[in-house]
Amino acid sequence: FDEEILGAEEVPLEDDALKSLETISADETFDNFDDVAESNEIVQSNETTTTIESSDANQSSEAIESSLQSSQFSNSSAPELSTPRTRGLAIPKEQKPIFKGVEPKDNEQAELFRNRLTKRARHLRRWPTKRGITCYRLYERDIPEIPLVVDRYEDYLHITEYERPHERDLARHAAWLELMKKTAAATLEIPIQNVFLKKRLKNRDTGQYHKFDSRGNLFPVQEGGLTFLVNLQDYVDTGLFLDHRQTRQMVYEEAAKTDFLNLFAYTGSFSVYAAAAGARSTTTVDLSNTYLDWAQKNFAANKLSGPQHRFVASDVLEFLGTTARDPRTRFDLAVVDPPTYSNSKRTETDWDVQRGHVELLNALRLVMRPAGVVYFSTNFRRFKLAESEIDGFDFREISRQTVPEDFRNTRIHRCWRMEVK
Repeated sequence: FDEEILGAEEVPLEDDALKSLETISADETFDNFDDVAESNEIVQSNETTTTIESSDANQSSEAIESSLQSSQFSNSSAPELSTPRTRGLAIPKEQKPIFKGVEPKDNEQAELFRNRLTKRARHLRRWPTKRGITCYRLYERDIPEIPLVVDRYEDYLHITEYERPHERDLARHAAWLELMKKTAAATLEIPIQNVFLKKRLKNRDTGQYHKFDSRGNLFPVQEGGLTFLVNLQDYVDTGLFLDHRQTRQMVYEEAAKTDFLNLFAYTGSFSVYAAAAGARSTTTVDLSNTYLDWAQKNFAANKLSGPQHRFVASDVLEFLGTTARDPRTRFDLAVVDPPTYSNSKRTETDWDVQRGHVELLNALRLVMRPAGVVYFSTNFRRFKLAESEIDGFDFREISRQTVPEDFRNTRIHRCWRMEVK
């Protein structure tokens, strides 16, 4: 896994569904993580992503209105017009102002945001030099009225807004978001053009996530002495899930001279770690060719190549069934990090991690060698592992060891280390 983005359909890139999102209902509060969906959980039936374009503070109301009406950010329609007209101009029924700039309360929140970012940046300022960590989480909805997540990817910022009730109208909210974006850029001394702001919105109609850009710009970042290509523009998720930084290191420490299997592989970062550690072979399995292509680019960025590194576009259960019938193919180490929920036109049934994990892990057991090790992770916060229904493994939950310290939300994922009996 690296928090999976499992496409609803694997064909055109623009139809790939986003992974690792979770529903955040309007009446949920941020203060209690037990009552709030985790920031990376995927529930594809309830939420859609869209991007928030930057707007100049002095932009005219007509330009702002045009921008808002052309974006998924607004679901509102133009004001209803009355029949009387003066000099050919339609007169709105209600003469209420539609567009506003920021208000004093917004500036007060910007100051709170600035202070919090300053404190967090000071706390993490030595990470790049002391630990070699240049991609990390700086802010995670620390202030309830500022429901943003801010991740730093070297000299770039990736900011995501989570839907939460507020009193701002559309235009004032757009100005508020731009204010927060500029505040983060100035506080952290990042060029404004290197700051990417995205929003998670609910879509109760389509039940799918949508790609909101098609630029396909990948740029390299470093982690653990390795290079990974990230995309900060096209999806909410970037290609490198920061919450599994520790888990990737654990895989690295066990991967030498093993046959390694990565299921629901996304962009293959676990496979890169295993290959770099000296794995005898790696097998990277994902339903999406888009993400497998990305995984191969990550291998190339680290000068890792050879026939021992396989990339398989397949449904995971179909792959396991086929592999189980070939006794020559067995694995010593595996990572399984499935999405909470996904559907695809290429499969007959939808995937649900709670319902499907027993069949998945029992099928995986058949392709593991004796004493083999499996790292199994999920972002589903209400997940219950059915140990009694899964044969042949000893289970040990290691979530406290796998969630990095820069994540305020310590329940962002759960992880188990499973050993074949």
